[in-house]
Amino acid sequence: MNKTQEGSVLIAANNIPSVLEEITKDGTITPEIIAYNVGVSPMTIYRWRNGQAKPKSKVVQQSFENYLKTLDK
Repeated sequence: MNKTQEGSVLIAANNIPSVLEEITKDGTITPEIIAYNVGVSPMTIYRWRNGQAKPKSKVVQQSFENYLKTLDK
């Protein structure tokens, strides 16, 4: 992950599968939980995790990044 000057986290689309794998590996956070919080379908999260798709809009990308910030607290 890279930090911008404003402090927001920018995740390269290529890194999303590894980020998702990391946060779901222990089973406490599921793709369904992520999907609910980001505002996409669980199938979308599965596709991101498997590298079959990437976030298509900046709004969805930002929503995902905002969700990740909540995990750091």
